[in-house]
Amino acid sequence: ELMARCRVFCITSSQEGDWPRVVLEAASLRKPVLSLRLNYAGLISEFGGGRFCDGDPSRFSDEFRMLMQDEDLREKMGIGAYNYVKENHDVQKQTTKLVDLINELA
Repeated sequence: ELMARCRVFCITSSQEGDWPRVVLEAASLRKPVLSLRLNYAGLISEFGGGRFCDGDPSRFSDEFRMLMQDEDLREKMGIGAYNYVKENHDVQKQTTKLVDLINELA
């Protein structure tokens, strides 16, 4: 419920590993992801679902300010984030791929 009410999902840590579940949760709720230290390459570069700030706190602050002021950009990035999750982390698609792989090995 709290995540659904936010406008931008910000992650400043690098300790949760490459793909913290909360990032995927935010993306699935169409929230743009603003990351200070981790570059979620497909989410950000391919689908435009957020911004990576390369560890630069000033850039993070500037990007956050810009996203908070630009509703259209937030919406566009949120759609990109959602499309990334739908394409790469959909349970049905991934389960089908796993079953196909297991069948190939059998």
